[in-house]
Amino acid sequence: MNIYLLLSTPILGELSSETIKEHIVLCEKCNKRKIEFKNIEYIFDRWNGEDIITAVGEYFISERVKEKLEEKKIKGYEIIPIKTSFTQNKTGVKKIGKNAYQKELPIFYHLKIKGRAEACLDGWFRIINTCESCGRQRRMITSEGLNSIADPSTLNKNDKFLIPNIYFNTWNNEDDFFLFVESINHPVVTQNFINCLTELNIQLNKKEGVWFRPVNWIDENKNIIE
Repeated sequence: MNIYLLLSTPILGELSSETIKEHIVLCEKCNKRKIEFKNIEYIFDRWNGEDIITAVGEYFISERVKEKLEEKKIKGYEIIPIKTSFTQNKTGVKKIGKNAYQKELPIFYHLKIKGRAEACLDGWFRIINTCESCGRQRRMITSEGLNSIADPSTLNKNDKFLIPNIYFNTWNNEDDFFLFVESINHPVVTQNFINCLTELNIQLNKKEGVWFRPVNWIDENKNIIE
């Protein structure tokens, strides 16, 4: 099963001030937290038929992507309906582009990644310190690590980046979405998910489309599994 790192999707607006961003403290000693979003409203600047979008590191999918994922029995995620609206303008005209496949915004959903796997993170981070209470490592991502999760169109030809190496035996053989490290919100996705996008004619690795990069499976000795 081929796997890929999801690098970027279009940003078409922002979350409204009504969206609740809740910080849940996991460790009082080092102030480790996780963030939960509730009552989400995505305010579009415009919509030209995009089906997978993002804001503040969170992913959102349209109704037809939802239906395709369900049809193909894609696993490793859950979805929650969100509110949508357009930014206010002087004319009051909704900014729907000529390439949109319908004249009204579809329903959108918050795509929450539930799958998890472990990766070899050599070269990705520098460890600053370790919490004595929870064992959390405070880390700083390297320039190569940052380049690895960047939209390739923003990189120079000489920029170095790393390919995530995922330990195959930590994957549950089912999830088509999974995160490989808690501090990076870019999921790894399987070929099954990429096939769903292809069937919907969603732009892949093109300007204003969905960008992804191949990822390696490795065994416990860090050997690449072909």
